[in-house]
Amino acid sequence: MNKIANPSMTFGPLRAGLVAAFIGLGCGRGPSPVAAPDGEAKPADATPSEEVATPAAAEPEVAARSDAEAKPDVATPDAVATPDAEAADARANALTWIEDDHVRAFALAKAKGLPIFVDTWATWCHSCLALKAEVLTDPRLSRLADRFVWLSLDVEKPSAASFLARFPQPAYPTLWVLDKNGAAVLRWVGTLTAEQLEGLLDDALVAVSGEAVAGVTQTMLTAEAAAAEGRTDDAIAAYRKTLELAPDDWPRRSRTANALMFVLSKAERYEDALALALAEVPKTRPGMAGRPDLVIGGIDAAVSLGEAAKDPRKKAALVSFLDVAKTMVDDPSLLGDDRSGVWMAIVDALGALGDEAGKKAASEAWATFLDTIAGQARSPEARAVFDSHRMSALLAVGRAEDALKMMEQSERDFPKDYNPPARKANILLQMGRVDDALTAVKRALELAYGPRRLRVRMTEVAILEKKGDTEGVKAALTAALEEGKALPEEQRPAKLMADIAKKLAPKAP
Repeated sequence: MNKIANPSMTFGPLRAGLVAAFIGLGCGRGPSPVAAPDGEAKPADATPSEEVATPAAAEPEVAARSDAEAKPDVATPDAVATPDAEAADARANALTWIEDDHVRAFALAKAKGLPIFVDTWATWCHSCLALKAEVLTDPRLSRLADRFVWLSLDVEKPSAASFLARFPQPAYPTLWVLDKNGAAVLRWVGTLTAEQLEGLLDDALVAVSGEAVAGVTQTMLTAEAAAAEGRTDDAIAAYRKTLELAPDDWPRRSRTANALMFVLSKAERYEDALALALAEVPKTRPGMAGRPDLVIGGIDAAVSLGEAAKDPRKKAALVSFLDVAKTMVDDPSLLGDDRSGVWMAIVDALGALGDEAGKKAASEAWATFLDTIAGQARSPEARAVFDSHRMSALLAVGRAEDALKMMEQSERDFPKDYNPPARKANILLQMGRVDDALTAVKRALELAYGPRRLRVRMTEVAILEKKGDTEGVKAALTAALEEGKALPEEQRPAKLMADIAKKLAPKAP
């Protein structure tokens, strides 16, 4: 569930201001199942590497709070493995993954006559990490171990470029099922539970078998094929037709509604997205795939339309979505990462309604939730899933020191990962510790690679701007532009590079 990383989606105030200011945030908000025809998916309007705003784009909104309200950072000791946990890990290891070698995976699939399951991910994407930590290791998937070739692809690495040329990614994480010849059969954008993934893979096996489908299911597949090909208007029409034909209790209804929400939001058709959420959320029930995303999408649509506090219709919509959202944050059937996304939407909604006291209380509750769930993580990897959201929540409630301690722990746990020092640099910048921030970002640049390296460069730019180092700013921007040009074409963040070039252009007299 939850988390579609849609680069072109407009986020609510917290997402666009506080959250989008930091490296590694905003990697998505909900599943959008998209079946592709035998041909290839068409490119999205923007690449996922353009998703996060540069640190200089917005200052975080930090809620005022007294020292007496401070909460200590929750300790996160390494979990002790239990026999049950060890047995589960052993079963999960039945999945044999091919790492970052799609050429080998394609050859093996053709030789064995098996479809390919592809997990495309990035190290900065918290939803990708949640999938890896909580879903792709689930033992229930072991029964499918011999039914697929399992490919994990870090999309930031140069070796992924030729895969991205053939299968452009609209967001991360994106899960693909390809047939034995490498043709796309199914594409799922976002996260989901292990149980839902198991069902999705069973459906994919049916699709690969060539078994005929008819009726409303065929209409849904037509919509998903149009979405995969970038035919937005055709996709919207077919998704709507599917919902018209489908009974309210159709098992794929919430998935279809959420796929339509993704397309509408990506097209910035917020009135339509709001109307969809108002119509479909009441038809959902706890545990349905896509339910959180419909609620979050409805909140984002209402917030994006503006002046929600003054418009009775938008205000009523936000209140109704809030009622549902508040039931989700305590729902143990949802991934912790998804529940955090719901908390973020609640904060946005309360802010849009002008309820500053409620917004502050929700921000505190969000931070406490993240402290608790991170403290319960079974491993440093599972804990790090929440790093980016914890950083945002802690800064939102004035707990910068706690955010710094948390990120320093991840920096010790993952010394070869550029994300902790990059995020640490942002925290230090917000704390006014500019020299320390510069040291941290230089450490991140020693480790960073791929398109995201340009984002780290932009953090460096923001720090140097704060220092008033004009020549340093110019040098960092020049380096970022040259590094972008050196990337494979499929991995170049075109919009960001255009913004960099604009900043480097001589100012008019």
